[in-house]
Amino acid sequence: MKMRKVGRFMVHRRFFEALADDVGVNLFHRMVVLRAREAFDSLDRIEYYAVHPDFEELPEGQIVPEYIATFYTNSIHPKWTRAL
Repeated sequence: MKMRKVGRFMVHRRFFEALADDVGVNLFHRMVVLRAREAFDSLDRIEYYAVHPDFEELPEGQIVPEYIATFYTNSIHPKWTRAL
């Protein structure tokens, strides 16, 4: 069975507007974005589906889990954790 490290996450458009140019790029460090689409809600978000080495391996055909990026002061790259 083929396994992939696929996940999805949401980003508010304001995230990119509020940060320096190089910080937004760090969100996608070591990531391959498979799909990006506007979320049809009032929160003005973009939903991304991506492959990342920190995501858990997932058998093909399973529901893609949601992840949350957390930035810490001692790192320019986020830590990805699976949403509950």
